[in-house]
Amino acid sequence: MGDDLTILQLKERSAKDVKDEASETRWFEQKVLGTATKQVRDTLKFLDANPAIKVTNERGRGFEIRGDQLRSKTKVVVYLPGKVMPAIAKTTRHYMSRTGGCFIPRVERQRLLRGLSNASYSVRHSRLFWLPAKIA
Repeated sequence: MGDDLTILQLKERSAKDVKDEASETRWFEQKVLGTATKQVRDTLKFLDANPAIKVTNERGRGFEIRGDQLRSKTKVVVYLPGKVMPAIAKTTRHYMSRTGGCFIPRVERQRLLRGLSNASYSVRHSRLFWLPAKIA
C-alpha cells in the first residue's frame, strides 16, 4: 500500500447551533481540541495494538495496513466553522500532545468539497482511502 499514512478527522459546526462567540469557543475546545484529537490518538493506539489491519474496498480488493511498516503518520484535524468563528479557532494552527501533534487547518466547506472532488482521480490511483472514525 505504501509507507505514508494520513489520519484525518473532520469536525463541522452546524450553523443552526451557533449562538455566540462564547458557545463557539466551548464547542471548539470540546469537539476540535478534545474529541477530534482524542480520535486521532485512538487511531494511533489502534495501529499500535493491531499488527495488521485488513481493509477491503467496495470491489472486494483488499490490502493490509501494517503500523510497524509506516514511515510517516500525518495527523490532521479539519475544522469547518459555523457562522461565528471564535478567536481561539483563528489562532490555533496545531495541537501538541504527549502522543503526537495534529495540524488543525480551518477550511471553508466549499473549498474542502472542491478539493475532495478534484482529488478523486489521484485517490483512486494512489490507493488512498478513507476509514470510518470508529472501526469495529
